[in-house]
Amino acid sequence: MSLRKLKPSRVIETDALTGGGLASSRTDAVELRLVAYDTRDEYAREIKGLWTGAQIRFIQIGRYLNAAKARLQHGDYEAMVEADLPFSPRTAYQFRMAAAAVDEGRIPEDRLPPSYTIAYLLSTFDPSLLEEAKKADLLRPDVKRAEILRFREERRPADARAQALQAQREKLLRERRRLDAELARIERELGGGTIDDDATEAA
Repeated sequence: MSLRKLKPSRVIETDALTGGGLASSRTDAVELRLVAYDTRDEYAREIKGLWTGAQIRFIQIGRYLNAAKARLQHGDYEAMVEADLPFSPRTAYQFRMAAAAVDEGRIPEDRLPPSYTIAYLLSTFDPSLLEEAKKADLLRPDVKRAEILRFREERRPADARAQALQAQREKLLRERRRLDAELARIERELGGGTIDDDATEAA
């Protein structure tokens, strides 16, 4: 974070941000100092700059993960992700795929979405769908995740929708068979009589 030359009173020291201890380096200490700006534009500019830094960091994390996977001995990468990192293997995978999409030129770095989850979603698009997303102006730094999800759903193939409905139907049929079997068991325990649905509801 860059600091303007300000009076000492306009720089706020924040021990809370360092956990109450000394920063690991002079650079860290500078980055953790807050400037007491006076205007909305100043705060917006500073926050946007930090946000851009966050975007760069998640891509760089993904690049390191890809490099580690390629260079470490068999099993070491998986062990590192499981035990040594502050995020889940699933998150690591999303970082990796987002970084690969940028490095392969599928997602232009200057149009990088604001979070790794959105970049990952875009990385799962096939080339034709990604091209449609570009034409729809969805590859931009301020794109929302809801926009990407809506775009994907609207272009979902009709056969995929039919497959989803068929899968739901099969699930419901299995549940009905299970309930029928359970009902038959209860009827047997009651002495072979048939349960009267209307009587049961009336009771």
